[in-house]
Amino acid sequence: MLAELLVYAASYRLTPPAFRRHLGRAVGLWARGQRQTRAWAPHLANSRGLIDTSIDDLASRRTVVVLGSGPLFDLPVESLCRTFRRVILVDRIHLSTIGSRVDRYANVERQWRDLSSTGNPGALDFLDAIEDLDWVISLSLVSQLAEGAPGAERREVDGHLDKLAGLACPATLIADLDYRVFNRHGVVLDSADLLHGRPVPRSGLRWKWEVAPFGEEGRHTRRVHSVAAWPGPIRNRNHPPRFVSVPISARRMKSPSDTMPTSLPPWSTTGSPLTCCCSIILAASVIGVSA
Repeated sequence: MLAELLVYAASYRLTPPAFRRHLGRAVGLWARGQRQTRAWAPHLANSRGLIDTSIDDLASRRTVVVLGSGPLFDLPVESLCRTFRRVILVDRIHLSTIGSRVDRYANVERQWRDLSSTGNPGALDFLDAIEDLDWVISLSLVSQLAEGAPGAERREVDGHLDKLAGLACPATLIADLDYRVFNRHGVVLDSADLLHGRPVPRSGLRWKWEVAPFGEEGRHTRRVHSVAAWPGPIRNRNHPPRFVSVPISARRMKSPSDTMPTSLPPWSTTGSPLTCCCSIILAASVIGVSA
């Protein structure tokens, strides 16, 4: 708790007044990341690895913009700073904790922006004004935007993805698709589609993120997100991005989360035993006496 208060206080002075109301949630996310270092490690490694390897696919490396940069847990910001002439981190909150990683680089710029298109349809239009823009990364952002737009979730998702699809430069999208809450028996207690019905292709990388292990949100429950990434940067700018809306084939293979049982199995799943328990005990006693 003391660490959270210190981060909040240090970040408050750096944050423009219009965005300070978002500080509490941002500090809470940072604190959870500190507590769940082990549980989050596979997800963070996948995200950082995807971005790291995607850099090699870019012929031009002038300016990169990261939408939803957050506490930089899942962003290899050092690699971006060493590779690009200019790195722009965009989010509503930039905590003081990221200073130890970015302050050493003179080519990093922090921008405080509300990227929600619900009240501002042109929230991402600033990207069009960056003449030397070579890459845009949307980092676990779209589901958060939808969460902040009650009643307009699908419109928020569509607005963000459609804008990325219309960019002239390559774009990489890392997004939470859905979540499921399990009890200790593996039974699904709750679930939700975080893209609110927006169809997405089955291509791209997919993995699970245990956002809240047992004890984080409930003693006997854990919450697991399905995460997907599309694609690496697109080599041919004349081709539409591969994460635009496409119909989902009815023949697609289901992921393990789609086939997770939603009820406990019956007491016996292997049929009736060939020899009942009492007969086994009686036979053992006879053998013991005769011995």
